[in-house]
Amino acid sequence: MTLPTKKDDNLENKNSTLANRPKVGILQKIAAQKRAFLVDTSGSMDEIVTDGPKIDIVNGLLRSLKDELSLTRLFEFNSDVHEVNTSKEFVNFYPTGGTALHLAFQEMKEKGIKDIVLLTDGFPDLPSAALAESRGLKIDIVYIGPSPTPQFLKDLAAANGGRFQDQNMLKSGSSLLLKEKIKGLLTSGK
Repeated sequence: MTLPTKKDDNLENKNSTLANRPKVGILQKIAAQKRAFLVDTSGSMDEIVTDGPKIDIVNGLLRSLKDELSLTRLFEFNSDVHEVNTSKEFVNFYPTGGTALHLAFQEMKEKGIKDIVLLTDGFPDLPSAALAESRGLKIDIVYIGPSPTPQFLKDLAAANGGRFQDQNMLKSGSSLLLKEKIKGLLTSGK
């Protein structure tokens, strides 16, 4: 009979620890492949609100939600669409171009993403194309633009089984409320 060596004991403890880890992390990583946070970085995001330019608020928000962003994929869109690797890139978006929401929805479908949290401040360049491309997606929307809220965004959320939330960025403390709304949507997994 051989006695376990120190090396064998360490291996056994390591295997025991791995076996006792919650499997939720693996499931969350799998689910993250089908979920996206889609951020509008069009030129209108340069507009100044109570807490500064909307794009600066969004950049700060994204840096503060690093843990939540690890549970989803991050994309920015304007006239183009780009995926952002949050584990390797420092998130610092710049406002430019139009609001090609239809292209963003096309990209989500091409990547197999079905569940989206959309952060936007305005109306898409081509509303009918965006609505057509949204079919088959579940879209939760957080609107951070000026009043009145575009009816299109409410209709888009309703047509796709999503939720619509409006965040008035002209109110004091609105950035913190925005963070809590986004955090809730990203972690709800619904």
